[in-house]
Amino acid sequence: HMHQLGKDFKAYCVTQEKDTIPLIHITQWDFNWQEFYVYPQLLKIPKGSTLYAFAHFDNTDKNPLNPFFPPQDVFFERGME
Repeated sequence: HMHQLGKDFKAYCVTQEKDTIPLIHITQWDFNWQEFYVYPQLLKIPKGSTLYAFAHFDNTDKNPLNPFFPPQDVFFERGME
């Protein structure tokens, strides 16, 4: 539901040497831009790095894109492990 309920998104990785590599930070998620967040060139992430991603959602009736009326609980489903 990120495309309709998303507020912001941040992702980074931490290498085995404990270096942090920022990947993306979108402070105001925009439904119309979600397919256009791409890197200008491929980014190499060192083997053994750990990826982290965080998102905030607006699941209130104040969000005009919220498909649920009244708002409903939304749960994360793990897609890949």
